[in-house]
Parts: sequence; structure tokens; C-alpha cells
Amino acid sequence: MGTRLAALGAVLVGIWVIGPDSTGAQNPAQAACPEIDEALTERGRVVFTGRGNCTACHGPNATGGPLAPDLTDSEWLNMDTASYETVATLVRDGVPSPVSHPAPMPPGGGADLSDPEVCAVAAWSATA
Repeated sequence: MGTRLAALGAVLVGIWVIGPDSTGAQNPAQAACPEIDEALTERGRVVFTGRGNCTACHGPNATGGPLAPDLTDSEWLNMDTASYETVATLVRDGVPSPVSHPAPMPPGGGADLSDPEVCAVAAWSATA
């Protein structure tokens, strides 16, 4: 009985360490974003200025402020390479230690954004 219990314990610890999804399947929250088009960027603008509450830190025109950087210029402070994909990752994961502004950005900007909303905001931000 003790051997079975020890084996069961080892299996449970292994499952806990490996995690529930060790199949290598892509996390839905990190699914690839669709290609940028006019409809996607417009949806991103709507999310940015509305439900995403991005304007609270980045300003109503995304030109930045004391808490967050300008998203309309060519300088991307918190990433090595600015691309649609890296902007989506930044929006999705947040910025815990910003380079030059005092306020960290929580994942999704603090809003509970769906993956399509993250992609839309990233598309709009990448083209703003």
C-alpha cells in the first residue's frame, strides 16, 4: 500500500510540475493575430479609446503622457523590434518595468481584453 501511495504521489507531483498541457498545443491567449486590415485597425481604435481604457495612460490620441509613452511616434521604448506581433505580445503581457515612464502596464492594460481585442489594439497601435 505504501508503494502505491508513493507512486501516486510521484505521478501527481509530476503532473503539477509539467502542467496540465504538456502537449505543446498553442495557448489560445497567444494565438497568432490575423493580418492587419482596415476593419481590424478600426476595432483596435474603438477598444483603445473605450473598453481597453488605454487612453487613461496613453492619452486620447495615443500621444502619451506622464504615465505612458507616445504610441504615434517611431520610438518604441519597451521592445527591441517594433512589429505587429511584438506589440500584441506587449499588450497581452504588459510592461512590468517600463524604460522611461513611472507606471507599469499590467497585462491587457489592466482590462480583461480578449485575444481578438489584443490583436485589434496591437494593429491600431502598430499603425497609429
